[in-house]
Amino acid sequence: MEALKRLRIYCVRLSILATIVLTVLVWALWGRTIGLGLAMGGLGGTLAFWLLALRAEKLATLPPDKVQSWALQYTFFRLLIYALVLYRAYSLDPESMHGLFAAAGGLFIVRLAIIFLAFTGLDLKDEQAAPK
Repeated sequence: MEALKRLRIYCVRLSILATIVLTVLVWALWGRTIGLGLAMGGLGGTLAFWLLALRAEKLATLPPDKVQSWALQYTFFRLLIYALVLYRAYSLDPESMHGLFAAAGGLFIVRLAIIFLAFTGLDLKDEQAAPK
């Protein structure tokens, strides 16, 4: 349980940091609409991951007969967050849809953070990384 909690915290921190840095960079280079779309996508993806990780901790303690109903319920909430973020980003610029594309890209920031943590192992305890 401790490893899952540590992964959740490190991933959320890294995702928020990456979202802020990329939003500032994109806002400066391509403008407000794309910057806001990326920020909404990054924060929405991070929120969805946070809820998913919290539910995974809860599902690990549930009896097997209740796991499927809980998993489906929280998948619906995660997809609802994605839909709301994408709809709001689309409404920023419905003509060229730059905000929508930026938000769709922003939803992947949390996945990139997970991949980064998987390769680097930064979320592992220091005792595990130290040589014996």
